[in-house]
Order: sequence, then structure tokens, then C-alpha cells
Amino acid sequence: MIRPSVSPQRAVYQQVLGAHLRELRKQRGFRGTELVRRSGVSTALVCKVEKGFRGPSAESLAALCEALEVDMLDLLAEVGEAHRRACNPDGAVTVSAYLRRMDGLALFAGLPDGCLPGGPVEMASSEAVSI
Repeated sequence: MIRPSVSPQRAVYQQVLGAHLRELRKQRGFRGTELVRRSGVSTALVCKVEKGFRGPSAESLAALCEALEVDMLDLLAEVGEAHRRACNPDGAVTVSAYLRRMDGLALFAGLPDGCLPGGPVEMASSEAVSI
């Protein structure tokens, strides 16, 4: 269950981040227990993050990225772009590599929509959002 204090846009971001981390774990051939062992992050947190129920702290995300052998900035850029596509499946998502990274960091940090380097995220109707 998503925390009630989380905005719909943030909830979509958490779901996209969790799905991306789960896919990376599977690509590496890790079971959840292996990711927990390698990262030092609790089993409960890994489960909640992968299911999109909550977002990780910067420290937990760094540990997960290290265990998955992925650069955190690259991960956040990919997740930021995927989040924009999930929120607006019919809109074009084209930004420079630098803006992708900055956008990813801003979305992870939960900055207000007007502060995103890639421009505001246009939310489609709630029925149209798919992860």
C-alpha cells in the first residue's frame, strides 16, 4: 500500500523505480535474498521498494546500486525518463544526457514539478498510467 502522504506523481515514480530495480536484479540473476546480502539493505525494504510501496533513502539506493553494479546517476536518469513515459505515454520524452541525469536526481529528491530540469511532468489520467 502506498502511503497516503505520497502524491499520485510520487507514487508512480516509486512504482517505476521499484520495477526498474527488480528488473536489474533479475537481469543479474539475483534472488531477493542475494540482493539483501550484497547490499546490506533489509529484506522488508527491498520488498517494499521493488513493489513500489515506498522509495529508498539515498543511502539505501546507493547500497542497492553498488550491489547491482550500476551507476546511481545512470539509474536515476533511466528511471526519470521511464517515469515521464509512464505519466504521459503519448508525449515525447527527449532530453539531453545531462538533463536526464539532473531530472532523475530531481525526481528522486521529490522536488516540486516546476523545479524539474527536464520541464514539468504531465500526468495523464489515472487510468492511462501504466508501469
